[in-house]
Amino acid sequence: METLEFDYDTETGFAWITVNTDGSEDEWSVQCCLKEGNYDEENATQEYLEKIKMNDCGHDDGLCADGNEKAFKYWGENRCMKALFSAAKNNGIDVY
Repeated sequence: METLEFDYDTETGFAWITVNTDGSEDEWSVQCCLKEGNYDEENATQEYLEKIKMNDCGHDDGLCADGNEKAFKYWGENRCMKALFSAAKNNGIDVY
């Protein structure tokens, strides 16, 4: 498995990698949630931190689970998440 790209967005609260696939031209993503920070009640906005809590990152729930399905099925969940956490650490994200 090759990690092609890493990115994250503190506005939407997601971190993700793009990985190669099973030989097709498509690329797959592996994503998880960033740790929630403060909630601004006045503006109804959630702040997300440059942190990932490994045992509570939502990788197997909701939108993340749907997005991760193909990569997990082909490469294995553990391998995919290790690659995501490693890429996040290499890009300054606090992974704990």
